[in-house]
Amino acid sequence: MKCKLAVLAILSGLIPALPLCAQQAGDNWLLSIGNYWVQQADSIDGMENSYTYRKEVEAIDSFDDQTYYRVHEAMWPTGEVPQGEWFTWHGIDSAGSFLAAFGSSVDVDSATFFDPPPRYLGPMVPGSTWQFELSVMGGTFSFLVEDTGATVVVPAGTFTRCAKVRMTISNAGDTSQVGHHYHAGGVGEVLNEGTNDFMDSYRLELQEYFVKIVGIEEQGPNLPDRFTLHQNYPNPFNPISIIRYDLPEAAYVTLVVYDILGREVIRLVDQEVQPGYRRAVWDARDHAGRAMPTGIYIARLVTPEFSKSIKMLLLK
Repeated sequence: MKCKLAVLAILSGLIPALPLCAQQAGDNWLLSIGNYWVQQADSIDGMENSYTYRKEVEAIDSFDDQTYYRVHEAMWPTGEVPQGEWFTWHGIDSAGSFLAAFGSSVDVDSATFFDPPPRYLGPMVPGSTWQFELSVMGGTFSFLVEDTGATVVVPAGTFTRCAKVRMTISNAGDTSQVGHHYHAGGVGEVLNEGTNDFMDSYRLELQEYFVKIVGIEEQGPNLPDRFTLHQNYPNPFNPISIIRYDLPEAAYVTLVVYDILGREVIRLVDQEVQPGYRRAVWDARDHAGRAMPTGIYIARLVTPEFSKSIKMLLLK
């Protein structure tokens, strides 16, 4: 049973999307009702037929006064009806521990919880390592950050500046697994591949996804000393990019995306913003929700004391 649980953790996303270097966990740990990801495996356990795997954030549940996002997951042979459905729950407590559970029904009261909950420590820079024990899995999870600038090409698109994290699961007398998880900012996991004793080998590629994008603000421990608009990342992008800007003092901010002809596409920010290190996310859609075509776009930040524009390249 332990090996099956460990496989479930690998495939189901119980191991969360990890924060990238110079990014925050929220850039990848995209818990919002309606978000979904569809991946396809070229093989599972050495079988030649491909498999489709889908996970969708469908509700918010409460358990012991803690809020959890419920994720409905399923895997099935491509072209057939879904089978092997299950549910996972994800949350973060006040101490920063990642809380997770899994079960066969929507009833969180009957779910199996990770005990103790894991903590993710250490900076996300190449060469960083850390590990934790999960008694419910009966093994040791070890991590090594190999790269934070990886490029991944999958059916959903080309993703640059991805975090490449090697994960090893060791279970005494049971099974060992080695995999690489690739995460793109503002998207989540785009590729998951590896091997294990229970399932031989696997490669899950992102086919399609929907991520609800909103402007995100963050407050650092120290205020910036100047107004700054940073180059978006990734760039080129498809279809999500993060735009960072720094405010040394409170100001009325407009952050507007224009097309190459100077026509307004969307206003990402149009309000008074408190000082700090800020960021907004653009999903390559206009104000009406229509997807924009390949091309060069201009992001312009304006405050009463500062203005700057950057070019962004959308490649589909």
